[in-house]
Amino acid sequence: MNEEVNGSKSIKLKKGVWRKVKDDYKKHELVSSHIMRRSFSTNHYGKLPTPLIMAVTGHTTEKMFLNYIGKTANDNAETLNKFWQLQESKKEQKPILEVIKNGTV
Repeated sequence: MNEEVNGSKSIKLKKGVWRKVKDDYKKHELVSSHIMRRSFSTNHYGKLPTPLIMAVTGHTTEKMFLNYIGKTANDNAETLNKFWQLQESKKEQKPILEVIKNGTV
């Protein structure tokens, strides 16, 4: 976090006037809470219910949320295809019955 990298940050010139200044800054000077918001959204998508993630991140529509995390119609189609394949493989699995005890004692 102390490594210097090229980036830009907003510098306040006077009340209400900010300018982005490009320079070499330490990484910790360039990070913001927005990084956590996007990482949380991306990492938990598909693991937690989408409305719950949207409530945490403050998105009001699923369309905007999916755009925010970079999901497209193709991504959704691929996910749906994987889900259907998983369901089909579950149907094809036959239970394996194994004799544990034969006869009575």
